[in-house]
Amino acid sequence: MFRIALISMFLTSTALADTWTVDDDGKADFDNIQDALDAVDTGDVIAIAAGTYNESDLYIEDADITITGEVNAKGEPLVTIDGGGDSGILIAIGVAGATGTTVENIVFTGSTGNALWIYHHNPTIRNCVFTGNVTSSLGGALWSSDTEAIIENCRFVNNTASNTGSIFFSKATKSVGPGPTIRDCVFENNTAYSTAVIQHCNPVIEQCTFENNTANYGGGMYNHSSSPTLTDCTFENNTANYGGGMFNSVSSNPTLTGTTVCGNTPEQIIGDWTDNGGNTVADECECVGDINLDSYINVNDLLIIIGYWGNNTPQADLNFDGIVDVTDLLIVVGSWGECE
Repeated sequence: MFRIALISMFLTSTALADTWTVDDDGKADFDNIQDALDAVDTGDVIAIAAGTYNESDLYIEDADITITGEVNAKGEPLVTIDGGGDSGILIAIGVAGATGTTVENIVFTGSTGNALWIYHHNPTIRNCVFTGNVTSSLGGALWSSDTEAIIENCRFVNNTASNTGSIFFSKATKSVGPGPTIRDCVFENNTAYSTAVIQHCNPVIEQCTFENNTANYGGGMYNHSSSPTLTDCTFENNTANYGGGMFNSVSSNPTLTGTTVCGNTPEQIIGDWTDNGGNTVADECECVGDINLDSYINVNDLLIIIGYWGNNTPQADLNFDGIVDVTDLLIVVGSWGECE
């Protein structure tokens, strides 16, 4: 009897979850995102059709909802939320202590500050692009405080924040605590006082790339009373007045593992950091894929990969995983051409 009641309760709760569709052409439940947010309950999904939505101040009050945008065959977002250059927050997530909300496959642009705002909530932000957001305040593309959000497979490109970071992670109090987990993200061509600011929290950052950013302090990253853990990341060709790759201040001591910091101007890293092994810190970056060191990545390097296929030859094992295989071949193909 108890099992029947339990199954019945599960089926009832599952049935209560709805999927609401949004299409600016009117061929859906709603033609704008705000009306869909007004309708959702916990567990619901908002599925947004391809298009540009000129909306802002979209506040997520219900925990455990999913906002998902349409993607193309390559998995790239086809949905843009555009603040038009005169709107601040585009999406705000702030349900105290809640988890479960997912925002995915969205392009955020045209914000004048905090395109995505997260406070006291632990959402998952996946496969989103933040570009063309300009502000003089904290966090041009993303502002967060007191969060253990998961941010994965996102791109932060061409954002500007003159007063502080294009991306800002913090705790509201000065007691250092855990922070977000950031993985497989790219931070590129941003201009800010500091590109990624981490304050009073210790995030986990994995397989992320920080390149060609410009800042006053910390071209790639600025840590203030924070000791993030970075694994398999790249800080390349960033520029700052102080700490081209990374600037660590006020008792910050990030731990780096398998991370490359190179080609940054004027310094690679200012401040304390812990070398956990496998790191490269150099004034000039290696030309990855140029196996025969002739300053070109071409068919000759490809033939070397094929010649060592299936072996563990360090010369051709470009990703250092112990075997020469298709991943190494793709590195060569992806870097094809003259070394810069």
